[in-house]
Amino acid sequence: MSDFLTFATLYQDCCRLIGDLNKSRVNEVKSVINSVYLDEMLNVDELRPMFWLRQFDDSILMKLSDTVVSISNANPAVMVTTADIYATNDIVTLYNVGLMPQLSNRTFLLTRTAASTYTLADIYGNNINTVGISGSTSSYQNVGPVNGVQHRGISSAKPIRQIIQMNLIGFINQLTAISEHDLEQSITWWGNSKTRPLHYHLIKAFTNAGVETNVILWFNCNDQAYGVRLWYEARPTLLVNDADVPLLPPQFHAAIETGVVTRLGENKVQVEAGVVWPQLYKAQCDALRSYNRKLWADYEKNQRGEIYML
Repeated sequence: MSDFLTFATLYQDCCRLIGDLNKSRVNEVKSVINSVYLDEMLNVDELRPMFWLRQFDDSILMKLSDTVVSISNANPAVMVTTADIYATNDIVTLYNVGLMPQLSNRTFLLTRTAASTYTLADIYGNNINTVGISGSTSSYQNVGPVNGVQHRGISSAKPIRQIIQMNLIGFINQLTAISEHDLEQSITWWGNSKTRPLHYHLIKAFTNAGVETNVILWFNCNDQAYGVRLWYEARPTLLVNDADVPLLPPQFHAAIETGVVTRLGENKVQVEAGVVWPQLYKAQCDALRSYNRKLWADYEKNQRGEIYML
């Protein structure tokens, strides 16, 4: 017998616990399972991310600056650069775009279509139209001298719930998060001065198609190519298929069932021993919180500066 519970086992058990033996309320039960799992149990520790949801990515590379050869009057606009440096999902900021001032000091998402050739979109993936509203008169003139294009960040499809730590390879000090408020308090952060980046900013978005976008920007512009090590908390997804398994330690899977019965009981669903379930659910959530904090405590540095885990 497996020590974990699948989605099918969870909703079947919950239906049985509320006396719904013919599963007439199964859709309601499934919805409450996901609410308890995603909204409550994975947020039970207000101090720490769930230890087992930590993910690691060392594939990010901060790339060198480049110069622009041309930007077309098109939808989407097509940019050609001197060097073939960037890739699809790279994010760049353009500075001093001579005869296209509308594009100066703006940040764009790139899609590489050929060597040194990229279509421009905003950071959410909406095409940049340089043709003009009427479609016959250009609202942008042909590009003139361009001072530079700087690598500003990346757009990632990874299910990032939050960034835990971001480091440049070869440097001890981690980048710190900077808010949009602080970014707008000085022209320095958005300027084109180049140095080792000190801060990052995470922007999350979801398209109408349900696609998650995580935009990671860094400040200031990087003065050389740096490798990045990123630790982040992954965002678990809804339980949908019968074989789906919650991203929780197996010993806490049954707590989802307790939480479901508790929440349904609060909404006037008849459950046996209704007074007991909330107390049991609270005890299980407390145990999950303690378990998570112990994992973190066991993994952190001891007084001799060594890393260990029990």
